[in-house]
Amino acid sequence: MITPKFEVAGTGYNVNTLKVTSTIGDSNSASTFTSFVKNPNNKYDDVFDIGEEVIIYADKDTTTPTTKIFTGLIETATHKGTGQDSTLEIKGRDYSKYLMDVIVEPEIYTDQEVSITITDLMAKYAPLLTVVNVAVTTTILERISFNNISMFDAIKKLAAKANFYFYVDNDKDLHFVEQESNPSGITLDNTNVISSSFSETSREIYNNVWVYGDRILSGWTNTFTGDGVGSVYTLDYKPHNTKNFVNDVLQKGGIYEMMALAPESGINYLVDYDSKNIIFISGTDAGYNIPGSGSGVTINYDRSTPIIKYGVNRASETTYGKKDKVIVDTNIKDPREAKQIVLQTLNEYSAPRIQGSVNIEGIIAITAGDTVKINLPDTTIINQTYQILSVSYNFNDTTIQNGKVVSISVSKKLLDLTDTLKDMLIQLRQLQANNQITDGVISRLETDEINQKFRVKEWKVTKSEVENSFILGGSVNGLLGSPYLAPNGSQLILGSSSAITTIIASGTEASGGLLWPTAWGTWGLAQEYN
Repeated sequence: MITPKFEVAGTGYNVNTLKVTSTIGDSNSASTFTSFVKNPNNKYDDVFDIGEEVIIYADKDTTTPTTKIFTGLIETATHKGTGQDSTLEIKGRDYSKYLMDVIVEPEIYTDQEVSITITDLMAKYAPLLTVVNVAVTTTILERISFNNISMFDAIKKLAAKANFYFYVDNDKDLHFVEQESNPSGITLDNTNVISSSFSETSREIYNNVWVYGDRILSGWTNTFTGDGVGSVYTLDYKPHNTKNFVNDVLQKGGIYEMMALAPESGINYLVDYDSKNIIFISGTDAGYNIPGSGSGVTINYDRSTPIIKYGVNRASETTYGKKDKVIVDTNIKDPREAKQIVLQTLNEYSAPRIQGSVNIEGIIAITAGDTVKINLPDTTIINQTYQILSVSYNFNDTTIQNGKVVSISVSKKLLDLTDTLKDMLIQLRQLQANNQITDGVISRLETDEINQKFRVKEWKVTKSEVENSFILGGSVNGLLGSPYLAPNGSQLILGSSSAITTIIASGTEASGGLLWPTAWGTWGLAQEYN
């Protein structure tokens, strides 16, 4: 017999049915629960609050279970039924919900190993969770940016680049581990397996992969020899940031058809962007600027080129036929990042996938994403290691009595409609954030009249003491003609002054000589900080 324990905010409650599900996505694992609590005559209508912590335990042949299978938060509570038959349907998610609710402000990291980036992000945006099990990777990213996406999606992005996955455990610690490298320590065999089934599928085989990123500017040069007659020089590409030299002398340029009048004297050439032409001008106003016969013309400019990478697994193509996959992501700003995505996709999708489902007797605490060893000779699965795709705990009157609560699925995940919709939402967020600031210093202006904690890297406060300045609406300095307010005894009038302005900044002697990671605002004035 299996005994579950459903605990909310430290108090246990009886449940009719209870289901806990742990599933893995492309680069993450998360758990949810659904329970039905007996609610005779609406007894518990005002008891369960959204956001309260839920802990679920379960064990076999005991009245006091101690094996923790879920820790999370309530998301919804729905009343069902009437009178003595009334129940509350309570649903929730593990602490990955906390990561989903937190937004990462525009951040840039360069030349940094992935786990260091994650640890820094967690300290800034998710301090409630610990990072004891964030493993060091071998991946150093030369540049990665985040544009107001959730903390969950930020870690997922990093996990995909390092071939890792992540989840929040029942002790609120973030795990960041390599794919298929985290053993659960559990072996499933004839002693604990009730039933099983395994199948192989060719769905989602990709052996020809294209990755399209953003367009970037790259330098290019065209050289010509003047003939003394021709004034138009056609470039290989549409030019950006043009620098034009004639016999090594830098020329002054303008934009073709953007001059209100005839080109003024001093301008030597015009740029016709759409036609890829450099036009040397001559005339009464502009002067004669056509390069002479034999003159060397060197035109340096930037061209806009797309990031495109392509890869193929020939062995897979020979065996299974050509299978194409196209990935379009304008957030890819570096060709090396696109290459890495091609290699990862080919590595993961070039071979068929084996999936299996196993029903287990008793209770085991196990997490989707971990690996499990399976030894079932009758199904030709002999001491094979698989990644766990999902774990389901189903508690009801029947399963509690016969002990058949736990079922798992193993091996590679086949994408379904939910995965497609999830990817569409992520792409929409990326599109919405595409033109937001991703580098440089972001200035913010906040005002407050009480103590307020701001999360900042650096701060600067401008301060000036009030002397005989008039303050509109002020209870004291809003009284004109009051001599006792002024230090020298003169009357307070419009246009009077305040003391010299001083600046207090982080890292200065005035602030204690420290670069404070946070600044406490206690001034009734605007604080501008970076």
